Amino acid sequence: MAFTTNTFLFFFFPISVLLYFLFYRKMTQKKSSLLGNLILVVLSIIFYAWAIAIDALKLILYVILLYCIGRTIESLKKKHSISEKNKYNSAKWLTAAGVVLAIGLLYYFKYSSTVTSQIAGLFSVDTSALANITAPLGISFLTFSTISYYVDIYRGDATAGSLLDCLTYIFFFPKVISGPIVLWKEFQPQLHDRRIDSDAFVMGMNRIAIGFGKKLILADTLGSALAANLTACVDTPTAWLCWLAYGLQIYYDFSGYSDIAIGLAKIFGFQFHENFNFPYRSLSVAEFWRRWHISLGSFFKNYIYIPLGGNRKGKTRTLINLGVVFLVTGLWHGVGIGYVLWGAIHGACVIIERLISDQKWYKKIPSLIKWAVTFFIVTTTWQVFRYSGDLHAAAASAAHLFGIHSYTAEQILFPWQYYINTKVLVLMIIGLIGATILGNERIAKMYYEMKKNTVFYIISEVVVVMILLTAVLFMSTSTYNPFIYFQF
Repeated sequence: MAFTTNTFLFFFFPISVLLYFLFYRKMTQKKSSLLGNLILVVLSIIFYAWAIAIDALKLILYVILLYCIGRTIESLKKKHSISEKNKYNSAKWLTAAGVVLAIGLLYYFKYSSTVTSQIAGLFSVDTSALANITAPLGISFLTFSTISYYVDIYRGDATAGSLLDCLTYIFFFPKVISGPIVLWKEFQPQLHDRRIDSDAFVMGMNRIAIGFGKKLILADTLGSALAANLTACVDTPTAWLCWLAYGLQIYYDFSGYSDIAIGLAKIFGFQFHENFNFPYRSLSVAEFWRRWHISLGSFFKNYIYIPLGGNRKGKTRTLINLGVVFLVTGLWHGVGIGYVLWGAIHGACVIIERLISDQKWYKKIPSLIKWAVTFFIVTTTWQVFRYSGDLHAAAASAAHLFGIHSYTAEQILFPWQYYINTKVLVLMIIGLIGATILGNERIAKMYYEMKKNTVFYIISEVVVVMILLTAVLFMSTSTYNPFIYFQF
């Protein structure tokens, strides 16, 4: 079940909120947390099973295994010898085994068919049976949660909790399919100590409304305009407009999803960290990754970069560690050479920036130029995603941008106005302003100061409601477009 559907918005969501608050308000804090978590688990299983019920059953069994391994890790840590040499040795190996198992399942469901078919193609071997392997919904994000659960228990940052706690963490429907990635050590304390009140509800609903607006009004409209352009012979102006449109689409699609997830979590009393912080305002690729998909960056930092040594083992080792992280980032998005190349380009840019960041000439480069270069690199490499990792299609797109393909007037069937009409062009301008200028700290500070005024607060709430209503109209009158990051 996706968030931006009539089933979710008019059926599942209101019933879930009513059930949750009806029971939650009538219990003591301890009992309300227990009952509230139980209700959330039941609702989340229904949400997850809406597409394929058997996957939900498999995931329940998986969580039971996950919990048993987590409890065993915790138990081994307590019982082991206190000598420094052997301390937690068995717990360490069991943690490693659990992580390898999780990654192995991720590989099997997400990558095995592609890798095997590519290898078999060299030897003319039939691998059609592997084409039927269907990955469970949210397999990548489930893997992240699994690794966090094991490692946080081993490190002593959290306990294994109860089976109900573990089920709530894995199944929690706002995050189960496409994140944000929430670490177990951050989620566990909120299971039995969270704030449920009207202010949190209003803030959550506002965030959901903004997310719906981003996804349904901006991202889906831009996506519909781009769909007609995938195989067309286009001129250079059209290519550049489509290049910008896709950069805006993927941002508003994923940040919109994150806004909805964060808003839903807030309504049920959970606080998730921000997943986006105006990434298109970045002055470097490294800064972009501190602002884009923040939960993914945080995960890789905690569980890959720091364990590899981070920046503690010299400059060369630091650069190698950065390269490994971005290689993994590319592979996480897909096994194709295009995704690896995408990760490698971003990694190379970050490494180069690290090498030149202290140079006087680099510091003297105007911020506007740094922003333009960063924006160009990021939005150009997004073409890999637009063409699902197809390097040939991405190369053709680049050729369109720089006029390498010279088409005749007869070959170019439509001018840019066919793809980017007035409505789309206006939304692109709004989207570009929203992704850049509105992220200015002065504007944000001024907005929050103005919200203290009752009249302005009421006006802002009316605007939010209008955004939600408009988004719902867009949802009811357009074809359904799934979130881009569902494929990852």
